[in-house]
Amino acid sequence: CDLQEETGGELITRLNISPLQIQPSISYITPQAEAVKHRAIEGSAFLDFPVNKTIIYPEYRRNTAELAKIRATIDSVRNDDKTTLSSIRIHGYASPEGSYAANARLSEQRAKALEQNLKHAYQLDDSMIDCRSVPENWEGLAAWLREYRPSYMQKVLDIIGQTPEPDARDAKIKAIDGGKIYNALLQEVYPKLRLVEYTVSYTVVPFSVEQG
Repeated sequence: CDLQEETGGELITRLNISPLQIQPSISYITPQAEAVKHRAIEGSAFLDFPVNKTIIYPEYRRNTAELAKIRATIDSVRNDDKTTLSSIRIHGYASPEGSYAANARLSEQRAKALEQNLKHAYQLDDSMIDCRSVPENWEGLAAWLREYRPSYMQKVLDIIGQTPEPDARDAKIKAIDGGKIYNALLQEVYPKLRLVEYTVSYTVVPFSVEQG
């Protein structure tokens, strides 16, 4: 047994174990140059309007901060010498309470009010702004219900899904639980549904692959 151990030890010492030499190789992928680089910044603003009004009062409630948010996005593009403003998309939404016809008018005119505000502030022509509106923000209400899952979530979602006519849908929600749920939505949720989504699109000055 001792002889085997000694023989094994001698054999191990005779092994010529050289350290492994690693020769790494690096491959570079050269990106294809874009002829024109189109980019966009998206955001949402919650502009407050007095009841049934369509004029933007800059000092009213949160409007100072919300307008500043939009203008900061536009300024970030206009003040960068490597980017050029190409267009601004405005999408206005009204909350679902009240008649559909009145909300269609309000959402359109409130979106137009922001359009005029930005045109005046930046001296933009009509071709620079795409202004659209959604009369009643039912998708926003459904999204809120699914996110926060209140006890009445499914009742309201069923009404939204099964009642195509907007005014009838509003009336059915108002009838749940003697109007308590409707009043809670009016106070807690509907103000969040009155918003303007905006997208600021711009192009980037072309530069070489080496510069990139």
